[in-house]
Amino acid sequence: MTATSPTDIYQASLDAVASMVFSGDMSRLQHFISVPLTIQMADGSLQIERLEDVVFMLSEQRDNLLNLGTTEYHRICVDARYLDPAATQISGRHKTYVMRGATYLLEPFICEMDLTKDAALWRVGLLRCNMNNSDYTVIGTRTLERLLSGRRI
Repeated sequence: MTATSPTDIYQASLDAVASMVFSGDMSRLQHFISVPLTIQMADGSLQIERLEDVVFMLSEQRDNLLNLGTTEYHRICVDARYLDPAATQISGRHKTYVMRGATYLLEPFICEMDLTKDAALWRVGLLRCNMNNSDYTVIGTRTLERLLSGRRI
């Protein structure tokens, strides 16, 4: 990503991650995630310590989107700002659209994300959605079972 404004960097990260999740490109996706990854939903939060567990969760999220009949998955930056003078941390908000064609499968909703620059890559370290996980499954049941069986939450 060669963007320099926090909004451009944030949007580029949204686009890259959404594209990789939706296409199932988990091998590239893992380079855009920082661990531990904290996920905060309206009905609970979770911190995932291992990258392979994050990749498993995102793969399950992709399966859930496809099972809904999702054909369009867009995340659009609302605002973003640097958190530090060195411009190595960004916090932003985005609106998520889950659609089949031009029809909303879920009402668009706002999420927040924190990014940290690691070498040349911006990595996601925090995702916060103002939505219940039971309404928009980010943390799926297989992921919870996997984490609980290994006591990694």
